[in-house]
Amino acid sequence: MRRRSGTVFSRAWAFPGGAVDPNDRAGGARLSTVAARAAARELAEEAGIVAAHNELEPLLGPIVTTDADRQFDVRFFAFWTDQSVSVRLNAAELTAHRWLSPADALHRAADETLYVPPATKAALAALNQKVRTGEAGTWWSSNDGGDGSVP
Repeated sequence: MRRRSGTVFSRAWAFPGGAVDPNDRAGGARLSTVAARAAARELAEEAGIVAAHNELEPLLGPIVTTDADRQFDVRFFAFWTDQSVSVRLNAAELTAHRWLSPADALHRAADETLYVPPATKAALAALNQKVRTGEAGTWWSSNDGGDGSVP
């Protein structure tokens, strides 16, 4: 999805995302659950795609990255589905979307025909590895060791 000019990661192509809201922290949830709740909420808000937080598979993170003198703790999740998915862009934050394979997105980022932030490149590489090794769509066992860390 392409970020609107004037937003965080302005004009970059990136996955849906944003900050953790107070409701994401409800019930004293573990950090892994809080992050998954935020990811599911942002997916719905930015792309109109509804998924329960427990349908998201941790992919990569935390990655600490900086943009516009702000530091971010970034975590990526994958949502696997065998159904057709329709995207409804949040026009206040996004200007376009494309469906690309991870390999194609990485190729376009490398030849600079697609501006992709470093953390998004790392997530694309991790996702590409899952696709190449046939792990795409396997579900992660939700055992985070009790400390909120994600394996």
